[in-house]
Amino acid sequence: MDKVFLERPSVNEVLRDKIRKYKKEHSRLSSNQIARRLGLPPSTFHRLEMGDVKNPGLDICVTVLNGLCSKKETAEFVREYFPEVHESLYGYFQDVTKLEAHDKDIEKYFQEQLTYKMMLKASSAAGLVENEVLQDYGREGHKTFMKLAADGVFINKNGRFFLSDSDLRMSGYSANKVNELIYKELAEEFSLTQRNKKCSRSLWVESLNLEKVLPELRELTEEYDYKMKKIMMNPDNFGTDLVAYSSLLKKL
Repeated sequence: MDKVFLERPSVNEVLRDKIRKYKKEHSRLSSNQIARRLGLPPSTFHRLEMGDVKNPGLDICVTVLNGLCSKKETAEFVREYFPEVHESLYGYFQDVTKLEAHDKDIEKYFQEQLTYKMMLKASSAAGLVENEVLQDYGREGHKTFMKLAADGVFINKNGRFFLSDSDLRMSGYSANKVNELIYKELAEEFSLTQRNKKCSRSLWVESLNLEKVLPELRELTEEYDYKMKKIMMNPDNFGTDLVAYSSLLKKL
């Protein structure tokens, strides 16, 4: 029996199929939301989704595949469709593929109420004190922490644990989830202190001409951010307290 050789799908067909698969698995996300996560203009993403970009470049392909697939799949795609650049990138993709399992774990633990603060402490300059894990996070948190430490996600220095990947950068989704968890904690604290009449903080909502006041509000928030960053990044202020700050301005 003669062998049957199937024609290899084109680059735009591969991207289109990956996008459709991702949207099926994440049905709550719109095309615009996925485009923002990938850092692509919605119009470009829509054309990729429809298969209208006949010859997408390597940069767009890697951006889409890294955002929707595993790094191993991205590496295999580059090897097959861009063999001329595969050899120079092979070493890089081999390294990141080995870290893929840990990357997924780290992202997940930044997103969970039980462990997000533990991960933030471990990623800070002061690190996470090993003896405080059981006390602060309970048996389940301690079990999770010990698994990550055994897997080499953390390194131990003088009784403190630090993320082994000092250059770790959270995805936009994880960063937003961390903000959500922090705000939730602040809201619970605010509610408690209000009941105990020990809180002077307030939430101020007012009817304004936003177009008129927006430049002034932006100037104030930018000044606040600048001064807060100076305080946060000053090595003379180093300590073991984990402090988070954020500036929130929202049109309702």
